[in-house]
Amino acid sequence: MPHTTGAGKGIARSLASRRDSHKRPLQLWQTTDAMSATQDFKTNFCFPVRVLANDKIKLVPFDKERHAQRFHALAGSDAVLFTYTPSGPWHSLEEFQTEFVEKTSYARPDFFTYAVIDTTRPASAEDDEGELAGMMSYFQSSTTTRTTEIGWVYILPPYQRTHVATNAAGLLVRYALDRPEDGGLGLARVQWRAHARNAGSIKLAHRLGFKDEGITRWHMLFKDGVARGKTGNGRGLPPGGNPQDLWRDTATLSICWDDWVEGGRDLVQAAMDRKQ
Repeated sequence: MPHTTGAGKGIARSLASRRDSHKRPLQLWQTTDAMSATQDFKTNFCFPVRVLANDKIKLVPFDKERHAQRFHALAGSDAVLFTYTPSGPWHSLEEFQTEFVEKTSYARPDFFTYAVIDTTRPASAEDDEGELAGMMSYFQSSTTTRTTEIGWVYILPPYQRTHVATNAAGLLVRYALDRPEDGGLGLARVQWRAHARNAGSIKLAHRLGFKDEGITRWHMLFKDGVARGKTGNGRGLPPGGNPQDLWRDTATLSICWDDWVEGGRDLVQAAMDRKQ
């Protein structure tokens, strides 16, 4: 049965000694009816949801009331941020809240989105410990196969090429692959897929120890991709195709449980420690 979680009253904020956060059990995001009603937070995600944090980044459930306005203000119609992905840009706050937050992140049992909070920045309207720097999601998640994928990685322009992406993605990998007794989910495989021409995303995955598994050609159709500012695969369209459409080739990478216990965890931690 999917776990239903929500924002909790007095969220166990004892983030004691963030310097040792890689050793600390991760925090469970507790449910209370009162806070759920106040923030309209809900999820059908198949795995337990936890607040994830180290001394630079905190990941909390993406809330449409608290986080969506700021995210959309900085990213909403920026075609460059969405050029490699099938989603976006969203042309209004309401479209973003409805089409992504409610119909995708809140509704699907395989899908859960975190707000990325940069805790090296001052308190803000979005979080009392830092600034909203973007969002990342688990999706294609399965309790049967004990797998998930990290995707929908959107780091807002002011926070790109900083410590944010490496630390946020590293926390997601760690929670997915750490054993339950160490505060993780104990999954068998974490996947990362990116547009084959998205060098930045692939570089980030490599930095965290993801291994290349190959390129799936003609994997994804971007309907009206030209008008939407998408990047195609650089090749001609198949016969009969709409000249306004574009196609994506997709690179697939992964970290599996055996990679994790054979040095993968240390590699991820070192990458997070390096990215100041």
